[in-house]
Amino acid sequence: MNTTNPAPAMIVNKQQGVVANVDKSKTPRERYVVGTSGCYFEVADYMKGKLDASLVKKMFLNPNTSIEETRGKSLKVMFTAENEVKYLGFITAGDAMLSLNKTHIEAITQHTTEEEIYKAVNVDDLVSMF
Repeated sequence: MNTTNPAPAMIVNKQQGVVANVDKSKTPRERYVVGTSGCYFEVADYMKGKLDASLVKKMFLNPNTSIEETRGKSLKVMFTAENEVKYLGFITAGDAMLSLNKTHIEAITQHTTEEEIYKAVNVDDLVSMF
């Protein structure tokens, strides 16, 4: 087994020499509902637990925040800070069959700046409602 150059989805514990697959689809996502758009803002992994709905709103109101096309199914949210650009997360449609592109940016921007943003219900909260 090659532990010097693991695949991106692998974690290497150098002290124990253990290689483990990480399935990110099963990790809890930190998502915020973007007004009445039917879309979600999903926080970048490095920022999980650092934001709440009011900070997400402030982030979108900041002129240094931009929403950009990814050539995929979602839009990326970027922040220009002095001499570097930081990835903050992405916006995805609530319907997995839909792909967002540059034609959606203006409408999504309007939803993020003019409407309420609130934390989406996570799996644990959903199950507790049954």
